[in-house]
Amino acid sequence: MIPESGDPAHMGEFGNIRATAEATTYLGSIADAMAATYSMSRAEAVARISRYWDGLDFLTETETGLLTHESPDYWAGIIYSGGSP
Repeated sequence: MIPESGDPAHMGEFGNIRATAEATTYLGSIADAMAATYSMSRAEAVARISRYWDGLDFLTETETGLLTHESPDYWAGIIYSGGSP
């Protein structure tokens, strides 16, 4: 679903992950951490994040809290290793 104008959900860089601006910024921080820590391009990091959370929403305070309760470095390691939190 493509958000209508004014919809807080952003579906761009991270594929099918619908997220608020805050969550999208946080996903970007995870991508930056992956690129720096694991010597991969940011594009590869974004692709891995997109596969890991494909189709999930980070649109509410609770959903965003599930994302932001851990550091970007934590999520970078989990996503890189293909594990689960």
